[in-house]
Amino acid sequence: MSPTPAEIASAAKTAGWITKKASELVAAYRDRKIAFVQDPAKVQIIKDTRKTAEFKTFGRFAAGRQRVLIQVGLALRAIASKPAEVEELRQRIIANFELEGLHLAQAVQHGALTIIHQALLDLGLSEQNFDAQMENVIADVDKYVFFVQEKMDAGREAIALLARLRRDNPSVFVIAALGRARETASEVVRELSKPGLGYAITTRSAEWTDSYILTPSKTS
Repeated sequence: MSPTPAEIASAAKTAGWITKKASELVAAYRDRKIAFVQDPAKVQIIKDTRKTAEFKTFGRFAAGRQRVLIQVGLALRAIASKPAEVEELRQRIIANFELEGLHLAQAVQHGALTIIHQALLDLGLSEQNFDAQMENVIADVDKYVFFVQEKMDAGREAIALLARLRRDNPSVFVIAALGRARETASEVVRELSKPGLGYAITTRSAEWTDSYILTPSKTS
């Protein structure tokens, strides 16, 4: 198993290496983690995301591959105007991190992780509880985010989502749609609202995304 950045830095100090050398080794380790992208231009885009406020915010709740996927999600957003490049990067994510990894990257790309972060802040949790909740979200994003695909059967997906919400009882859940899936997402939400959901639904729309934010209703 490869050493972590912290282990590299610790070993460097133990060996008496200068701090600059240790930081260079950590940087090299991180660069190897994103080498799967192969395209030098995209690698640079991913590296640049380390400077963003979102990466600094979410990175502290993540470790290892999770931090890589947060960066890749920000990179997907940065190249959103180039569909062919987005799809190529998506396929590389699936090949290296499977669908679970793609879903975390998409949650960052879409802004769903930002929405969840704010919703948890609004609950007024203790710092320890808040940190634990965010770590849980990043570790198992499928419990908190559902991505609607354009050709999904709205009625069938609504039934499955209702069962999931009743099983997991999340404190916040985001139904997300990008591009042409937005109309399908609105149909899913209409179907989902028919039974006694127990969640209040608010909507947030941007130029290319829709988010339906579910939080437990006060009367539930």
